[in-house]
Amino acid sequence: MTDRNKDMLVYLASGKSTQQTVCVSKYAWSSHAIMLENGDHLECWLAGQISSLSDLAELVSSRSTAEINLFLRREQRAFGVIIRFDDYLFAACDRVQSYPIFWEQCGDDLVVSSDPRYFRSEHYKGRLRTELLTLFKASGYSLGSDTMVQGVKRVRPGESIMHEGAGTVVSERYYLYMPELSRNVEAPETLRDELGNVIDEIVTSLISDADGRPIVLPLSAGFDSRLLLGKLVEHGADNLITFSYGTLGNMEAGEAKKFAEQVGVPWFFVAPDKSDVEEYKRGELREYLRFSGGIHTTSAVTEYFALKKMAEKGYVGDHVLYINGQSGDFLTGGHLFIEPDIDAYLDRIMAKHFGLLALDADSPIRKEFKKVLLGWASENDIAEADQEEFLPHRFHLLFEWQERQSTYVINQQRAYDWFGIQWSLPLWHPKLMDFYERVPLEYQIEQKLYLDYLRHWNFKGLFDSMRMPYDPWPNFKLPILLAGHLTGRFVGEAKKSEFYKKLSYFSDQHYLYRLFPRKLFFKHSREVRNAATFFMLDNLVSLKQDLGGTVEAGIETDLRDYLHS
Repeated sequence: MTDRNKDMLVYLASGKSTQQTVCVSKYAWSSHAIMLENGDHLECWLAGQISSLSDLAELVSSRSTAEINLFLRREQRAFGVIIRFDDYLFAACDRVQSYPIFWEQCGDDLVVSSDPRYFRSEHYKGRLRTELLTLFKASGYSLGSDTMVQGVKRVRPGESIMHEGAGTVVSERYYLYMPELSRNVEAPETLRDELGNVIDEIVTSLISDADGRPIVLPLSAGFDSRLLLGKLVEHGADNLITFSYGTLGNMEAGEAKKFAEQVGVPWFFVAPDKSDVEEYKRGELREYLRFSGGIHTTSAVTEYFALKKMAEKGYVGDHVLYINGQSGDFLTGGHLFIEPDIDAYLDRIMAKHFGLLALDADSPIRKEFKKVLLGWASENDIAEADQEEFLPHRFHLLFEWQERQSTYVINQQRAYDWFGIQWSLPLWHPKLMDFYERVPLEYQIEQKLYLDYLRHWNFKGLFDSMRMPYDPWPNFKLPILLAGHLTGRFVGEAKKSEFYKKLSYFSDQHYLYRLFPRKLFFKHSREVRNAATFFMLDNLVSLKQDLGGTVEAGIETDLRDYLHS
């Protein structure tokens, strides 16, 4: 094991007909020895929490698939688990792939790893899946069980895999997020009260789990962290701390401070530091990027520096619990569209999920998106009847749950793991998912039920004003707006848009853009959607260097040259 991978632990076992390799990172994962009722011993590796690891081990040892599925579906906490005994290996992710697991079968042998760096070693040179590059550049992640490394798969959300002896890997899908979206059969007030009861149950359980430890809440101006702030105070979390981060003077932080003061909770701002840029180029963060993504998704840097500074302040370890509001906006219907027909709806999905870099006009993803989506559905356990009916809202929720949310958004929690921070995502709690699976479409569109609940509950006036108008300019606002207006008036709207795109380098996203030179941003501003595009390309360049892929001329080579300057 190289120094670069010294924080990965590799376990080898040779059975009668196979060799099974388990690799786990020291971040969030722990090993456990379980003795079964019959006296046999099992090796287990766990991230997060499971209600009874010994009960699951008994079920796994009995190969009782139906009972295993029921057990996993009923779990209420985030987890990733690997179990091995004799020639048998079992692995599973929770409903949202909170802790990713990857695997590769070579003949009769199997490798299972919670750390994607295992598959970026010299052994995997030449195995970059170049046929997936266009898709990865457009979305920032691979789809389904695919990764960017030939032969390497991931365990999908709500999935388990089993391997025994000389057999092939068998996957079992115990959960799919497919809301019914049926017509309403309950009064809206009843649904609203039920929603409140579910949220109350989740938050009171969370406070109980904290067991007196400080609860740390990253706070923004959005609905979800504001809801959690109010609920934690309402239910007596008396050791609550909030913080915000980002560009100095950003609107989100200013509003968050007001909300914290409104309910009497401590708040502070974690400011960017000049040293962050050097850290991004040459520091520990380079290894974090390899740990947290690359082979299946783009590593998220959004919270990295803020969490690092929080850890330096001592808000780290078993004695503190962090929570955040991901991804309440998705689960409550905030990503659904209203469109007149299926084609228009599909255009919106494509624009939202495949726009990090512009697709060529003749790209199959652009020209035959419904065919691409149906192909994805057939490979991801979607029933033929559902494929034939093709209800766009259901497909949208299912696709985004498995891909963007579970693969990319929730992967931001790797930054918490990297710094040894315990975390919870209460708005991805299975009880809330189960509730929203039966909420009618009319109450999900534009978050109708959710917003109605927030207005009705409105603890301590937190939702007197639902949302402040978005202001992207914390600094130099008036000169920027004036210059933009004059550009539009005298040169045209296209040039005005181009001007604002370039000046977005100085927007509230500057804390992310500043990691890249202004000259580089201005040169490629037309190509990129936002800061996530740069992080995606950085991940891709790094992966190509590890696997021997070709770094393309243009923005990729410019990024490579900058990071090695």
